[in-house]
Amino acid sequence: MDAELGIFLVFLCYTGCRLNEGLRLTCDRLILGEAFAYIEQTKNDDPRGVHLPPYLVAQLANHPRGLDRGKQKVFRFRKCGRLYTLMAKAKEAAGPDLAFVSFHILCHTWAT
Repeated sequence: MDAELGIFLVFLCYTGCRLNEGLRLTCDRLILGEAFAYIEQTKNDDPRGVHLPPYLVAQLANHPRGLDRGKQKVFRFRKCGRLYTLMAKAKEAAGPDLAFVSFHILCHTWAT
């Protein structure tokens, strides 16, 4: 459907980041060579480092808009109806077994 949406969903699923944490991430806070991302603002306002598994590093390395964009956001999305519509379309395309999936569910899947 959308390559960047796919990478965004993989990022949320593989890191345990919340929706807003993923949306705020900027390119200068990613160090793919060290498989690391720095999340400046979390739910409890404490910054934290995030390990990036090899599959996610590969996905990010192939980001359709590239990552050499300094302080620009990694993902173009905003928390709005359009993003939730894209998620609904992705779930529909994935089939009925994933009807329960939400952005919040993804932050609970990373350690399983």
